[in-house]
Amino acid sequence: QRFEVIEGYLKDRTSTVQKGQVDLQKIIADMGVKIDKLATDIQLIQGKLEENNHRVSEISQRLDDQLYKLKELSSKIAELQAKSGGDANIPEKGATPPVQQEKAKSAPNPSELYNRAYQDYVNGNYDLALMGFQSYLSEFPDATLAPNAQYWIGECYYGKGDYKKAIEALDKVSANYPKSEKVSAALLKAGFAYLELKDKAKAKSYLKKVVEHFPKSKEAPLAKGKLGTIK
Repeated sequence: QRFEVIEGYLKDRTSTVQKGQVDLQKIIADMGVKIDKLATDIQLIQGKLEENNHRVSEISQRLDDQLYKLKELSSKIAELQAKSGGDANIPEKGATPPVQQEKAKSAPNPSELYNRAYQDYVNGNYDLALMGFQSYLSEFPDATLAPNAQYWIGECYYGKGDYKKAIEALDKVSANYPKSEKVSAALLKAGFAYLELKDKAKAKSYLKKVVEHFPKSKEAPLAKGKLGTIK
């Protein structure tokens, strides 16, 4: 009889343990599903953050561009005011020789050329924008906005999905205009382009340059954030 009691007890314990194992397996399975969902949610959030970073970077560059153009316009206004302030040798209207008039008509206006190209870029007309910025650089290689034009050429190629050409164009910003404020932006965008090409090593290299060489730039936090997402 004692044996039967012990046997019954052991059976109860075995049944309890088996039930506990089943419950534990169910809990583990439920946790696995929740972890998978959490991982998916994190990936979606990271994707949205990266998209927002791209937009913030682009908007920032556009604002910089507007500031450059305002400075250039202010400089031209000041120059015109200085010239009109009592220069007795300024010829009257109509006194310009015909040859000079013809040259003035045919000579491209730098601001107009740049603004037209920039507007094409904003509208997504990347091929037209490329032609405009390239013409601007050809005609005015030493202009104040030349580094910007070179940068936007890279952005045009990036927008077209031609990441290799985008990198080539962006590299020319630091090569041709090493003191320009656009260098950090060009490095950041080149880093993004390398990521699109799945070259994580190069991407990290470019993003680290932004953080290390331009720590106070507005691109530095974006580069640092992007570095944190690269595994």
